[in-house]
Parts: sequence; structure tokens; C-alpha cells
Amino acid sequence: MDIYKYFKINRVFPKVSSFTFGLTIYNAISYSSIKMHSPLLPDSSKLEISTDMQKKTGGFIPWDDECFDLTHQVFSLIGMSDKNNGDAAVYRIDSDEIANGISEGTADMQLLLPHGQILILAPQKIVDKKSKNAFYSGKYLAIILGNIRSYVSKTWNRMEKILVPFRKINRSNETNHPASIVSFVLACLVFLFASPLFAETISYESALVWRADSSGDYILPDIAANSAYIINPAITTKGVIKSITVTWQSEGDVQLFASADDGLHFMPVVNGVPLAVGFTEGTSLKWKAILGPDSKLAEVKVVYHDSSIVVGSFGEPQLSGFKYRKSVTLFGSSEGTLFNHQVKIKVGESESTKDADVSCEGHLATDDFSDIRFTLSDGETLLPYYLDKVTGVKPGRAAEFFVKIPQIPKEGIVLYIYYGNAGASGLSDPNKTFDLYEDFSNALSEDRWGSHSSPGGSLALSSEGLKVDASNLISKVFEFKDGIIEFSSTAKTGFETRFIIRDENPDSGSDINEVAYSSAYSGAQHCFAVGNIVKANDDKPIEANKRYDYRITALGANLTFDRFSEGFAEKQASVSYEDATGPKKGFIGLKVSGAGNGESLTIFHWVRVRKHAEPEPQVSATLIGKEELSALPIFEHTAIAGNGDLMLEEGFVLGSYTPLAIATKYPVRIIVPSWKGSGVSLDVSADGGLTYKKDCVKDTYYYASKGDFKPGERVESRVRLKKTGTINASLSSLELMTVQYASGSIVVLAPNGTEELAGGSKQEIKWTAWDYERSYPMKLEYSLDAGKTFKLITDKAENNGSYTWTVTNVSGIEPDTAMIRVSDSFDNVIADTSDATFTISASPSVEGEVKEETQGPFSEGEGEAQIAVSAQESAPAEIKKSEEEKSAPVSGPQEYELLVKLGDNHSSNPNEDAKASFKEGDIIVVKPAGYEWSQNERDSFLIVKVTMTEQDAAELTKPKTALTGKVDKDGKPVEETVRMRKNKVDLNKLGTFVTRRLRKGATSVNRALDKKVMTADVIAEK
Repeated sequence: MDIYKYFKINRVFPKVSSFTFGLTIYNAISYSSIKMHSPLLPDSSKLEISTDMQKKTGGFIPWDDECFDLTHQVFSLIGMSDKNNGDAAVYRIDSDEIANGISEGTADMQLLLPHGQILILAPQKIVDKKSKNAFYSGKYLAIILGNIRSYVSKTWNRMEKILVPFRKINRSNETNHPASIVSFVLACLVFLFASPLFAETISYESALVWRADSSGDYILPDIAANSAYIINPAITTKGVIKSITVTWQSEGDVQLFASADDGLHFMPVVNGVPLAVGFTEGTSLKWKAILGPDSKLAEVKVVYHDSSIVVGSFGEPQLSGFKYRKSVTLFGSSEGTLFNHQVKIKVGESESTKDADVSCEGHLATDDFSDIRFTLSDGETLLPYYLDKVTGVKPGRAAEFFVKIPQIPKEGIVLYIYYGNAGASGLSDPNKTFDLYEDFSNALSEDRWGSHSSPGGSLALSSEGLKVDASNLISKVFEFKDGIIEFSSTAKTGFETRFIIRDENPDSGSDINEVAYSSAYSGAQHCFAVGNIVKANDDKPIEANKRYDYRITALGANLTFDRFSEGFAEKQASVSYEDATGPKKGFIGLKVSGAGNGESLTIFHWVRVRKHAEPEPQVSATLIGKEELSALPIFEHTAIAGNGDLMLEEGFVLGSYTPLAIATKYPVRIIVPSWKGSGVSLDVSADGGLTYKKDCVKDTYYYASKGDFKPGERVESRVRLKKTGTINASLSSLELMTVQYASGSIVVLAPNGTEELAGGSKQEIKWTAWDYERSYPMKLEYSLDAGKTFKLITDKAENNGSYTWTVTNVSGIEPDTAMIRVSDSFDNVIADTSDATFTISASPSVEGEVKEETQGPFSEGEGEAQIAVSAQESAPAEIKKSEEEKSAPVSGPQEYELLVKLGDNHSSNPNEDAKASFKEGDIIVVKPAGYEWSQNERDSFLIVKVTMTEQDAAELTKPKTALTGKVDKDGKPVEETVRMRKNKVDLNKLGTFVTRRLRKGATSVNRALDKKVMTADVIAEK
């Protein structure tokens, strides 16, 4: 679901832009008045800026310092161009449904979006110039605050719960001005979190499927050959698309192109090869198909990865349980791109196999090579194959496979071979591999074959194949143009074998066009005949009751006819001919002439047709990948439906699906699972599946501290599908699965050291714990002995980031000995303390009465708003740059601002102290230069400006890890977190002016650093 689908939306004016200390409104539309309310001001305080005041100030709306901190940062989002990742925009919405729900169109409505965005709906008021009467048009202006494309995507599956009316504001007292045509109210800027920002999120989503048989997500129309087709409208994705993999089933020359920016830029794609570089990123997915002559498109499947952590499809059930794989590089043909081409690949069971293209290194788990699979470059799209034969003796046996590859570019392609699964059944299927295959083991299809018999002639199936006596068999639908025809036959009594190559009239039963003929007759032992006249012959006859294998190669007018001993072991005869006037394509057939009645009998054992190119694609002998352990999801009695959804395998009432486990570099203590489907149960684990929290409730927070699961560093999930009396197997399905997980970190903001608090006064304890729900209880404690012991303040503080504390009023307290600790109420290990001690004085140090509030001096949600401003990944507005400069791509070094820890956090658990406690110099957050830090952040942390590359900046907040010497179940080395950060800021390199001011607190240092920009030399590895 996307906001653009939820409403009918039309853009009405370009932008609202922000300056450093205020809001400027461009005159794209005249405003009669603007009322604004800041959560940082008392409820009774409102700013009303009339048209006259706009004229006097040039449209500039001043704000005082008190409300600047939050309000400016919110409004600065509006200033970002919608083309710049859709950070904010203004729209007009036409919706009768909304109009009926907003007090007859006379009130504003705010809809709270995920991660703190606000959608403000304001009725559009029109003033009649003659009568000066105002009325509401029923249309609405919508102002979206926040990066809707990036953040909403993370929890968009919860949109229907979140997108609810939040507040209505009466507009009855609004001032009317005849000159205006539109006015609206930006009322009550409530910047609450709809859900916390999680450290990690991963989603598995069914592929997008277009099918001609209507079993996919979308209907694929009948596209004519020699034409192009583009899907419309585009598919809007939740996040910015980072890679696209397109696979398709087709006949003939069909080329596809993909676009992530609504078709503005298309890039060619290779079937099954991920497109990860070189394309224009965006959130509007389209594909285009170009069909060549005699071509047909039957299915298109698209799998994409995006910035919302959608990692692709559920995988391939037929690969479940395979332990090993290797990459195989295939060189293309100088002829150009080949389509649906069969390539022979020789697989050896061990290194002792001679002349094998690729070796299984002794890890085959079956004796008959049943545990072999081939895939495209994406590692999951299975390729049809046919196991032709197995030769040699153990351990040096070799299996020859024909593998059908949908597209082979001239430059070549990388495939994967999987092996090592004792429970695998063979998938060898000649009918799916070859253009045509018939082994005469079943009754002949009347739709596929036609036949003609002379008097006394007959056609009969037997265990050996098709017995043909004075008769022929010709294809009804399949036409052969170029390629290879192979067949096997034994002449019993008639001493001849004929194969019709290209007959333009399948109903004629004639073989006068092109015939490959093999016999014991002199002058026509092994020949080509046209019009019953031998054109070329190799005078090597066949023998009765002896089986031969034949190969016909046709490239335009050039024909070659080869005869081999059984199994294509030895070539015995060969003849070539150029049929310049012959047909270019036609129907194929088998024929034996003679008297019939058993006197002209030949048995045809099988026939197959495949593609041919000169030169043929070849497996590279030097570019075979090293054997690696397969990392694959586990399917148990589950399958993939035609539309890409996970479903129960036919015939089973229970099934499960376990995606890949996720190795983390920190202990996971919070998990939130979500899914879209029916008949689904979901279990989650943080210890690699050793223990599970079973039967989770969708969109519910689960905490290790509450005993919901055991903490660990390997997140695993398991989906269970069940058929019941009310749910059919076809209805038990999964479309989307998302797992959010986090460590549950807590950071104390205030009091954070060096403060002096008056005993008995009301003071705010402030913290951030954005991994937790707002309703989660936090434990607050204070210490009067520099952190040696702590006393309880409350263990039921709501996690809104702020709590009003009546400071303990005792005498005789030593100065600089007080500290605050905030922890998980259910687990003291997850905690943070003040960075340094502060002082509690016996008498009030601040004059005046402090108004008592239960949850801090801010209006509801402001504490979370500050967290949102700190944690959201929205880039700040760069005030002094032009819009063109803002939208230009940034390359090379650029300025960043680092939020740096002062003092050390401590934990009573030494292991947790090392792994999960921030230390002095640690880099908490990295933001682009110009980011608006809150006053608490400026007072509690050091803010250092550094010039560095984007890649280096991304490394600054990563933890320091070390190898444990162990490997996981997939054989990969296991790492563990040993420090919260692997890099820190060396405070000594900031200069003596910094170290001198550190005694006075962070605020003084930040003022000194404000104009200074450091180089990356101040960064040191821990």
C-alpha cells in the first residue's frame, strides 16, 4: 500500500521553504492567515501571522529561541524538494470520503503516520470576490511532514491501524480576507513516534508476478510479436530500489528492460541476473518488453531489494536442504545473445573425474546424481535440465546434463550448481529442457502428432519405442527452423530410416522437401535427399537390428547429417549439403517406406530438438567458483504459488518455512514480528533457533527482559502454515513477513553531570530508549555515592523520554556525588547512568516556583519528538544552498557532525560493560553538517565537525568486533561485539582550547568548536 494509492492526489503548489530562524512562505498561493501552535509553548500560546504581517516581514515568520529547537526542524523538512527523495510535499486531495469525516469540511484533521510524520488535511476555502462570502470547496490541502518514502515503508503494513483521525481543530474564528483564495491552519504540531526506530529490520515479500493465465499478481496481456509493451501504472515500492532481478518465460527473442524511476530511464536486464548498478534508483518500478519475430511472453517475475530492507522473495523450495554450491561461468557465443538455449554441462562427482566442467568434490549425496540443481545468477531461479547419461566408475564418474538457459548474452553469464542433499529427488525433465522431446513411452498426443500409413502400414507403441512400418509421423504444431535434431532408431526389416527435416505442409505426408536418409541401399547409405533425389551421400551403410543415434544440424541452408554408434560414442558417417532453395522452416517427421505388413519395420526410440550456435557457449575451465556452503531457507511441505506467495504443498495439512538466520553483532533483546497472510503462525528466536517464542501475535513487541525469548546474536524466524476445517490449503498463504529486532539501548540525557540541582525542586530526568514501546516501564534510580549504590525513584516511568523528579532534599551530601540511572524495569543490565556526577544542594539554587508536572514541562509527545529529531535519518535543510545545489549528487569529502560521548557509561556486568556501554570519545550519531541538535544534546554531548567521505562516515557508528574462533552452522566465521564502537574521537587531538573548556561542560566546548572543522585525523580506532 502507498499513500499515493490511498488518496486521489494532485499537486497544487511547489514548495514551502525554511530559513535559519523562521519560516518563509513563497507566494505561489496567497494566504489570509496562518495559525501555528508549538508543543514547546504553553497550550494557550498561539502565533497568528496575518496577511498584513506577511507583507511587513516579506513573508518571514519569526520564532523565538524557546520554540525554535523543535519547530524549525519540523518545518525545515517542508523545504526539501519532493524530487529529493520525497522528504516533504504539499498536495491537494479530492476525496468525498474525507470530506464527510471532517465536520462538514470546516475543520483540519491530522493523520499520524509511522515514525513521526504528520499528514495535515486542511479544507480549501474559496472566497467569492463579489459577495466576499467564503465557502469550502470540499478539496483539501495535505502537508506531509517527514520522509514518507523512507520511513513509512518500514511499518507500512501497519498503515491501516496508524492512519486514523488524530485531532480536529475548529476554524470558526479564522479571519477572512477578500484577497485570499486559500487559507489553512497548521495546528498542533505533534511530533510523536508512531513506532520506535529499530536498529534492524528485514522483510521477505513474495515476488511480483505477471502471468498470461491470470494466476499471478497481475494479468499479462497477449503481446504481439515484433512489438513493445510497458506496464502502466508503475508499481510503487516501500523504499528506494537498490537492485532488480527480472526473470521471464518466453518463446523466441524477448528482451526486457527495467526502470526504478517510473520509466524515465530503462536499463536492459539479463534473465535472472540481478541489476544492482548503473540504473537510476527510485520507488516506481516499471518493466518494458520488446518481442522479436515469432516470439511470445508467458510470464514475468520481478524480485527487488529496497531501502526498506525488503530482501526479495521467499526463495526456492526445491533448493531446500542442499549443502553446497559452486558458481559456473559460461562464455557466450559470438553470434550474439541466445535465448532458451540448451548447454551441455559435464559434472564430475569428485576431483578424480576426468574432463569434467565442474566437480562436486566428493559431496554428492546420491548415487544417481539426483541431488543436482542448476540456477540462474540470482541463486534461486531453477533451470530445467536433462540428465543424459552417467559414465565412468566411482569415484570418478561423470554425468552429462543438458541445461536450458533462458538468455545467454554474448559476454556470458554466471550460473550456480547446487549439490549435497541426500533427500533430493531428481528433477531431470527432457520435455521442459528441449524444444521438442518424444520418447514414445506414452500414447501419442493427437494435438501434437499426425500420422499417415500406406496400405499394409502401421504405427504401434512398444517398450522399445515407436514401431513404424510403411508409415510416417509428423508434428502438427512444432516447426523447425534452425538448430539440432537428434534421434535414435533401429532398422528391423526395412533397412532404412528417414527423418523429415522441414515440411511446409504437415497434412501432406510427403517427404519431398528435405529428408535425412540412412539405409543399407547402395547410393543412399547416408544421405540428404530433396524431391526424392539424393543430393549428398556417405557410402557407409547401416546394419539390420543395430541401434544408431543420429544428429541433424541446420543453420539456414546449411545442413549436416551425422550417424553415431549408440550413445553418441563414435561417429560413423557424416554428410553435408547446402539447400539454397529449400524451405526456411517446417514441420518435422519420421518415415519408413516399403510394403508394410512387417516387412519394412523400423523402431524409433526417441527424438529431441535443441538450439545450436556457432560457436556454442562453453563452460569456462578457469572461472569455476570455489565450493561454498549454501545459505538457503528451509521449506517443509510448503511451496511457492503462481503469484509468488508461500503456500502449503498440495496434499499436506501442515507445513513450515524458515528463512535464513540473521547474525547480529549485538545481543538482541527486542523483536517485533509482522506478516500478511492467512492460516499463518510465526515463531521467533534470538539464539539461532535453539529456543523459540511460539505463536506470536502480529505487530506485538516481545522482550527478552520479560522472558518472552532468550537474548542472543542470531535472529531466526519460523512460519507455520496449517490447513483446518475452515481454511483450505490454497488459502493458507503468506505474502509478506517482517522481523524487526533491536538491542534495547538506553541513553541518559539529563542530568548528565556537572549540574547543580536544588534539593526539593522539580527537575526533569531525560533519556532516550527508542527501541522500546512508549508504554514500556522504565526504572529510574539515583545515587548519592558516585554510582556505588542506587535508590529507586520509580520503576513504572512511561518511556516518553521525560520524568519529573522531586530531587531528594537531604543535608550533608558531598558535592559532585549524585548520578542518575535509567534501566529496563525488568532487566538492570540494560541501563545507562549519568556520564559524570552532579551536585544536589541543600537549598534551592534556582529562584522561583517550579510548576509540577507528571511527565515533564513539555506538551504530550515532545520528548519523543526530540528523539525523533535525533534518530530519524532525514537530512537537514542546507539553508544557504540553492535548491539546485541541494538536489545535486554529493561526491568526495563533505562535512559531518559527530555526537560524541563525554565520560564513560558503566554496567555492573563486566561483559555487558565492554559490549554495551558507551565510553568517552565514542561516536553516538553521525549527521550531515547543519543538523539542528537539541539543547539537551548540546549540553550533554560533544559535537565535532569533521570532513570525510560518505563511506568513512558510515563506518563511525559500527561496533568493534572480533572473531570468536567458531563457525556457525553454515560454516561461516562467528564474530562477537567487543566494544560499542570500533572508532572514537581522540579528544586530545581537538586542541588545548577544548581540553581546557571540558571542565566547564559540553556547552562551553561546543561553542568553541562551532566554527571549527576537523579532518579525519581526529578519528582513532579503539
